[in-house]
Order: sequence, then C-alpha cells, then structure tokens
Amino acid sequence: MREPAADDSVGLISLLHAGRREQELRRAAEQDQAKQQAEREIQPPPGDDIVWQNLFLGKQQDEQEFRRLRMCIVQREDTLETIAGRYQLNPREIILFNRLSANNVSEGQVLMIP
Repeated sequence: MREPAADDSVGLISLLHAGRREQELRRAAEQDQAKQQAEREIQPPPGDDIVWQNLFLGKQQDEQEFRRLRMCIVQREDTLETIAGRYQLNPREIILFNRLSANNVSEGQVLMIP
C-alpha cells in the first residue's frame, strides 16, 4: 500500500476549500436572484407606470376639474327671469341646477349659478 504523501493531503484540503468556496458563491448567487425576483414582483415594468398614471390620474383630473360656481341670494323683487338675465343664462338652467320644483323663488333663498 502506498502511504499518503504530504502533497496529497494539501491537495485534498485545497479541494475541500475550493468546494466550500463554490458552495458559498452558489448561495450568494441564489440570494441575489431571490432579491432580484422579489424586486421584480414589487415593481412593475418601467412602461406600466405611465399606463397606470394615465388610467387613474387622467380620469381624476377630468373628474375633479374645478368649476366656478356663483351664489345668488334672491332679493325682494327678483324672479328667475331677472336672475337668469343678470347671469346671461336660461331660467331653465337655474331650475335644473338647483333642483327647484317650481318656477317661483322666495326672498332670501340661495341659488347656485352654474
């Protein structure tokens, strides 16, 4: 039988260390891949954020567009026709906008003018 030489034991130890290094490198690579996969799941692809902004923000801007409303407090001798003439509107617009049931308005009543 052959006795192991000093060179053989050094070779075996270096192979063991090399195997450990390879395992550590594999683990690190797997961890990096897992992190990248998690980031991909969390963050949408670069083009999607523009689409989402258009879908949500575009509609919100249209729906939340501010309108200028005026209020009118009906005076003693005011009628729907005089108020409509003052604001250059049709009396029907004021009736519909304020959900009035009749064509009559009373003194002190507050009307919203579109």
